[in-house]
Amino acid sequence: MSYDLVYIHPTGLDHHSWSPIIPMGVPALMQSVDCKKIGVFYDQVNEELIRSAKIVALDLHWYFHLYPVEVISAYLKRINPSINIIAGGYTATVLAETIIKNFKIDFIIKGDAEYPFVLLVNGLLGNGDIRNIPNIVAKSFSSKQDYCLTKDGFSSYVYNDLSWFPALEKIIHKAQKLKYPSWIGPWIPVSKGCKYQCSFCYGSPFLQEKINKRKIVSRPADKVREDLLKWSRDEKIRYVHFISDFLDSEGSDYAKAVLSAPYDLSVYYEFYNIPSIEEVNLFLNAFKYCHFWFTIKTDHSSGKNLNNFEAMRALFDYLKDKNCRIGLCVQPRQIFRHKDYFKMFASLAIRNKIDLLEYNWDIKVPDPMKDQESEFRNFFNLSKKSDIFPYFKKRSIEIAYGHKAFFSFLMMLGTYSVLVKCLFNFCTQSFKEATKI
Repeated sequence: MSYDLVYIHPTGLDHHSWSPIIPMGVPALMQSVDCKKIGVFYDQVNEELIRSAKIVALDLHWYFHLYPVEVISAYLKRINPSINIIAGGYTATVLAETIIKNFKIDFIIKGDAEYPFVLLVNGLLGNGDIRNIPNIVAKSFSSKQDYCLTKDGFSSYVYNDLSWFPALEKIIHKAQKLKYPSWIGPWIPVSKGCKYQCSFCYGSPFLQEKINKRKIVSRPADKVREDLLKWSRDEKIRYVHFISDFLDSEGSDYAKAVLSAPYDLSVYYEFYNIPSIEEVNLFLNAFKYCHFWFTIKTDHSSGKNLNNFEAMRALFDYLKDKNCRIGLCVQPRQIFRHKDYFKMFASLAIRNKIDLLEYNWDIKVPDPMKDQESEFRNFFNLSKKSDIFPYFKKRSIEIAYGHKAFFSFLMMLGTYSVLVKCLFNFCTQSFKEATKI
């Protein structure tokens, strides 16, 4: 079957942990164009599909896709020299002029792409004038970046339909069978941008204005409710995942509007700060089951302070008999420095009441304030060296469920190898020798 538009996500099906993560705006873009379209992972691409396609869209949102996008775009042009290749996303925006010069890409959409993408696809399919479309960097011309997403525009797009991407839909349906809700979609977007300044993300207010030429924009609560109701009616969907903590970003009134009625769904939700008991009850009453995630540090782990220990312990005590599960994003150095947290985590892990996600947010992103050529060279080389996240340590995305959490906890502290040595020496030598390690 031939398609007018093929969206290719540059992560393959073999990278099962990260393959489902596409930029949250992509479903809206693909739903907005009226043509024959399909989404695929890069390892689903074949010559027949590319020879018959008129346009290919690639997301270049995260820098570690730089090298894959370069390889994919060269392959596409070799198979079908007349095909039009469009790229977009944060990394594509920050490095647009350098990428368009070095890659076999015809068009890059800078910043928010919702409106320009539709105009560009329609123009290419209808041989129309494309030079006046905003936010475009092309081989032969560039247009002014004067389009940005508004609240009204954000509320008009459809994010709850993935039927155009069968392989992704299949992964999400399969993930619904997991014992506990996970981050593998469906994702419900609430805002574009974030009030916190994390080194690994472009969501901060400063970078939103620098890259997208706007402030943070949010969807109305009734649109988020529409997504929840839609997914509730889908027999194949058991849980959803929110992109961002809307309780923290939009406030309690917004949360009450979204969670004003129960849904036939479970939820995976990360709190950026410690909520009150009343706020947590909004989620417990609205969803069948909740998988809550917390961090030791405030403000989505970007803050300088730790979350109040007594408030966290009181909340965990309250949740222990509720229809939910607790997850903690932790860094080893944070635990070593704070004995109270160490004791609480160990106690919870031993009692099989906690999931641990060890993370090391050492990721950097291309800096729009620095020289574009040097940033391109640096991050392109990094993208060639690693599978997914070059800056992650080996166990940075390791989730332990149930009794495994305690052993993950020990490994995270670097004590697992010591225990193994002790056991080995105990079996082969004397207990006295073992205790000398």
